[in-house]
Amino acid sequence: MHSKLLNGNLLVVFVILLVLFTAVGHAGEQFYGVSEFSYTIKDNQATITSYHGKASVLNIPDELDGFPVRAIGLNGFLQEASLTKVSIPATVVEIVGNPFVGCENLKRIDVAPDNPAFESDGGILYAKQTKTLITYPPGNTGKTCKIREGTLAIGDKAFRDCRVTNCIIPDSVLSIGEYAFFNCARLTACPLPNNLLSIGMDAFRDCVRLTKISIPASTNKIDSSNPFSGCERLKSINVSPDNTAYESDGGVLYDKQSKILICYPPSQTGKTYQILDGTMAVGAFSFDGSHLTDVIIPDSVRTIGEYAFLNSESLAEISIPAAVTEINGNPFYNCKKLQSINVSPDNPAYESNGGILYMKQPKTLICHPPDNPNKSYQIHEGTMHIGDNAFYSCVRLTEVTIPESVVSIGKSAFYRCKDLTVMIIPDSVASIGDSAFGYCTKLTSVIIPEGVTSIEDRLLSGCTGLTNVAIPEGVASIGDSSFWDCARLIEVTIPESVTSIGQCAFWGCAGLTEMTIPENVVDIGWFAFNRCEKLILTVQEGSYAAQYAKKNRVQHMFATE
Repeated sequence: MHSKLLNGNLLVVFVILLVLFTAVGHAGEQFYGVSEFSYTIKDNQATITSYHGKASVLNIPDELDGFPVRAIGLNGFLQEASLTKVSIPATVVEIVGNPFVGCENLKRIDVAPDNPAFESDGGILYAKQTKTLITYPPGNTGKTCKIREGTLAIGDKAFRDCRVTNCIIPDSVLSIGEYAFFNCARLTACPLPNNLLSIGMDAFRDCVRLTKISIPASTNKIDSSNPFSGCERLKSINVSPDNTAYESDGGVLYDKQSKILICYPPSQTGKTYQILDGTMAVGAFSFDGSHLTDVIIPDSVRTIGEYAFLNSESLAEISIPAAVTEINGNPFYNCKKLQSINVSPDNPAYESNGGILYMKQPKTLICHPPDNPNKSYQIHEGTMHIGDNAFYSCVRLTEVTIPESVVSIGKSAFYRCKDLTVMIIPDSVASIGDSAFGYCTKLTSVIIPEGVTSIEDRLLSGCTGLTNVAIPEGVASIGDSSFWDCARLIEVTIPESVTSIGQCAFWGCAGLTEMTIPENVVDIGWFAFNRCEKLILTVQEGSYAAQYAKKNRVQHMFATE
């Protein structure tokens, strides 16, 4: 999946963490100069894995500590905003993916003229042998990009985050890679070449100004998880009548051979759409961002893909026919006006009760529609699993009763249930997914069951009303940002079983005044107690926690017998 969302503040912190982590290096890496580069050595040759300098104009050296620089690894210069120009030496004969993703100010890439593997054309990086466009610099301010004749492929992420409005692709291009034009927010026109064979996953995702696409007769492979997801202004996808693999129904893209609906363009004007009879699958992300109020699924459909109706914010009700025997995840994620999901009584795999979607075996609650009028809900007895995103953004719910039969709660299961005040988790639950209760801002107290062995990442992040939480003996790890910004949290007991506390675990827990860190804790992540101004840790003298507190200037005192 994609998938796709992090709180803005968290994202900023994680970028900071990435920089700090790479600055101190990874196991087995060596450093050049004043930690400008980290790199690995193989066969006495260096591969650059990350850059830590602040140069605007960077000439990549042809050797590091005497080792010739042979390669640039994946994400080697990821999000290096200072860079405006980079020069690649003749020694570099291998580049993995697009190493300059996120270099928002990078305007050009030059290559030594005697480099046997790579070359630059107008500051754009190409591979010679494979004739692949590797990087179009994100900071290039030109409105039109004309890819040079003879190019065979547009590489993965080649244009990611770029500012072009128009891209002219020659007929020599046979493939467009994964995420190739991802988030090209200004792109309005990108005619596909006549000989194009394949379009990779998310190739045009979030190209929000793209209005139309025409698929040529030659194209025989389009990723079925909708490479046009997030193209909110896309009105139509037309397919050449001579194409044997794909077809268009009023601008809606279908795979003929696999009988999959791949993409319903979000800016289609109709309010109701009837999927073609004979269709076997509704593809992942296929209706992403649609404005439809009604979708009619024919009896031929067997599969509904992950996030199939993502962000279809006008969809109010939907019926699932008897033939559907596979539903991946919660396909109705963030369908804000969805009130009811109906299932044919003849369906052997799924059922609906009061508009709530369940899988029969093993019994799993898949989706409680966000706009269902329930204020309190009792999950069916016998239910074993609460699926990922099952109650996502059910803003009306104040109380959910979970039966003793439930053994797992999925990722983001109750995320942003902002009015949820009561949550009693039964002792039968042995696992709770990351972000399960994130931003449930009115939750005041949570008791983690004794069978749970790890507090997953972001489990209760943003629960600003939370005052106390009980972590049971047996929990071994507290994940990254587990209690992020729980500003009213005043009491947490860390059991002796805990050995690790993740990055930003208690960031912003301003109400905490004391916490005892067991001697068994041997790993604490960056910023675990940042912005906990009142907190005084109690630690064992000489313990890892004591060393961490001293090094990171966290207030602490030593435990007494």
